[in-house]
Amino acid sequence: RADPGLRGANGKASALEFNILARQGRARASVLRLPHYDCRTPMFMPVGTNGSVKGLTPQQLRELDCHLVLGNTYHLENRPGADIVQEFGGLHEFSKWDRAMLTD
Repeated sequence: RADPGLRGANGKASALEFNILARQGRARASVLRLPHYDCRTPMFMPVGTNGSVKGLTPQQLRELDCHLVLGNTYHLENRPGADIVQEFGGLHEFSKWDRAMLTD
């Protein structure tokens, strides 16, 4: 079930959609539709603190069926810095990650 009422602060439709596919007790399986990828839940979300997941390449993450990488805005600003990420064309290009990202 999509929530068509999701709105951003500007009143426009949200860039995400959340659909519950199945339930069992309090557990649920769902799809979180984001601009770069449709993420199935529940899911494992590795942390890419400074724009990359340590110890795994983006290709290895895809082979593991990773849907989403977590980032931390504070750490990204400290290193590598917003100007460097911008020079690469944004966080997806900087990290070579073509699936979903979630930052705080």
